[in-house]
Amino acid sequence: MRYREGLKPVLQGLDLSLRAGEKVGLVGRTGAGKSSILVCLYRIVELSAGRITIDGRDIAHVPLRVLRARLSIIPQDPVLFTGSLRHNLDPFDERSDAQLRTALERCGILAMCDGHAERLQRPLEEKGGNLSMGQRQLVCMGRALLKSSRTWLHTVAGPACEPRACEPPELRSWGYGCPGHPRQRARSPGSLR
Repeated sequence: MRYREGLKPVLQGLDLSLRAGEKVGLVGRTGAGKSSILVCLYRIVELSAGRITIDGRDIAHVPLRVLRARLSIIPQDPVLFTGSLRHNLDPFDERSDAQLRTALERCGILAMCDGHAERLQRPLEEKGGNLSMGQRQLVCMGRALLKSSRTWLHTVAGPACEPRACEPPELRSWGYGCPGHPRQRARSPGSLR
């Protein structure tokens, strides 16, 4: 994979096979290619050679909308929007309040919702500025849970992790902990049906 024609490849000779349900940590120094793998999985940049398959299907032949709908990412720098907590969890208004509350409970932040007078309509500032970094990441995890994806990509920065953010069962089941956890985690493969 190269970011532009004429540039040297940033990924080459990578051969990685993962079994269903397997949890894998990608660890490396800055510039080692961890984020470039995510770029390839989401087809933000198309491969210059080789292929990526999930469940035996070459992702180059999967429509982008379908591919990206089947992947969930919990980014190191959480992506939240100005608006309600509900809108940040379910931007297309496809889930019931009960489903959103279940996702928040699974992430260990239902109390954050219930502790606010407006509950799911709780306003979030630009980029989630009125939440801690750990809470922002857990809101992104709730959004991923609501997508019901079988393939999760989770980028983690150790210093940003708060001890209470490492307590929910969803995170413990991933082996996510503070300190000393891998910088990147991926769960694969997932269904592209």
